[in-house]
Amino acid sequence: MLIVVPSRGRPDSLRRMLKSFADTETRAKVLIRIDDDDETMSGFTYSSVMTLRPSVQIVSGPQVKSVGAMQEAIAMYPDEDAYAILGDDCVARTKHWDETLRLAAGDWHIAFPNDLLKGE
Repeated sequence: MLIVVPSRGRPDSLRRMLKSFADTETRAKVLIRIDDDDETMSGFTYSSVMTLRPSVQIVSGPQVKSVGAMQEAIAMYPDEDAYAILGDDCVARTKHWDETLRLAAGDWHIAFPNDLLKGE
């Protein structure tokens, strides 16, 4: 499974998210999509997150919406068994939660989970 995380302007949120992935033994690969004009993320590099999450890939490019980030990820990693997209403010709390997300992707192999932060 590949989890796509578009991120803009919130390096601390992203670090907190990656730490939560490590704490919950998340096994999925993570692709972080950073906008290349985002100066707040300029110091956010692979080496800066290596200790938090070894299987992370960081990609930068022109600003895109979430669906565009997902399309880029699928083109880069076409052989994954499932794909998901999460906001950089998500914090995982359940051990191996990514397996539940993988199952939720179903026959479409894509999951867009609701974090319920706005009560929806």
